Amino acid sequence: MTGPSDSGRSTGAGPTGQPLDPKEASQVRGHVIWIKGMAEEMVGKVSGAQSWTQSGQQDQQRALQEMRLAKEEGDKRAHYEKRSPTILNVEGTGEKVAGYMTGCAGMKERGDEKKRAAKAKTT
Repeated sequence: MTGPSDSGRSTGAGPTGQPLDPKEASQVRGHVIWIKGMAEEMVGKVSGAQSWTQSGQQDQQRALQEMRLAKEEGDKRAHYEKRSPTILNVEGTGEKVAGYMTGCAGMKERGDEKKRAAKAKTT
């Protein structure tokens, strides 16, 4: 069994292979790439194809990089100081629950961050 092709990958790098511009980073694309990487890794482990396992692990690392960049860019635009504590608390709870359901540590962290911001506004 041969490994997956690297052609057409846009994770962690732009179309020219240069580092991804933080403003182009996407949480959604990062999550899709993470899922793809997990699937590749599972295929590799089940079939014994090391190239698939390694490719899946690399995709997961690139996905984490993209999600972190997207989070940093999103944090710059979050404007928590302008949002009501109730809205922040509801969003935070929703994100945290979704993070637990999907196993996404980033969503759990983001949910906690919003809940902390809401609490800070009420104390």
